[in-house]
Amino acid sequence: MVAAAGAIVLVIVAIYVVRSVWWDPTSKSASITPSTSVSGSGASTSETDGSGGGDGSGAGSGGGSGGDTGGGGDSGAGGGDSGGGDNSGTSSGHPPFTATTEQVKRFLGTVFVDAEVPRVEGGNPEVAAVFNDEMDAALQAQADSVTGGSLEGRPGSEVRIGERVLSGVLRTAAVDLAEAQSMPLASTVVVDSESGSLITLSSLFNDLDEGLARLQEESETLGPSTDLGDSFDASGLEPTEQMFGRWSAESSGMRVFFEQGVVGPMAAGIVELTIPWDNLSDIMKPGVADIVAS
Repeated sequence: MVAAAGAIVLVIVAIYVVRSVWWDPTSKSASITPSTSVSGSGASTSETDGSGGGDGSGAGSGGGSGGDTGGGGDSGAGGGDSGGGDNSGTSSGHPPFTATTEQVKRFLGTVFVDAEVPRVEGGNPEVAAVFNDEMDAALQAQADSVTGGSLEGRPGSEVRIGERVLSGVLRTAAVDLAEAQSMPLASTVVVDSESGSLITLSSLFNDLDEGLARLQEESETLGPSTDLGDSFDASGLEPTEQMFGRWSAESSGMRVFFEQGVVGPMAAGIVELTIPWDNLSDIMKPGVADIVAS
């Protein structure tokens, strides 16, 4: 009897132990279940989803190695559009430049102006704005040089549109009403039609002083080919920016405008002289000759 009672007790104890292992909610088996559930939910954990998973919030930071690389690709494509296609369209994606004029008839300061000012339309609007603003500045500078008179337009104002250059000439006359006489004026603007940069004498030559000296030499040689002929007076020429600062970029060469009375009699007015680019190209900066001659 004692043995039988002991056996019954052992069976009861065994059953209790088994129940404590399989049904205790605090056992290790219970803690494994959620872990197994998470690992079976997908290739990434919920933490990975939060930092760079499918919601895209981490596409740039953590999920770049997966499908979210496409997010990076979108960013790259956007950069390519702005840096590639749009930039290439700066020169080819715009309509061509066209030459036009604006009739200016108003006071600039104390000087009344009545002149047609060269303009460009179309093309890259930023480049067009540079050219037009510079023409406005040239007109203002002419008006500022007039005292006690007016500024009137004269024939010869124009725009040359090359493949890589915009070159404008503004021709006017400062009219002295009291003296009933006038002085012809000329201003020029030359702009790289791709970059929108102004092209100046410093832009043309490797060494400005050498360039100015060459311009003087060429002017002395070519002077008799102007309308003055043998009356061209080279003694007034100087290798300075003021002397050669008014020039336009022509396909045939550099067209220089000499002020009234500098190389000829006052009655001759402004004297024009064109120096072939080939005569200057050896001292010009690389590639510039191709731009201004285009």
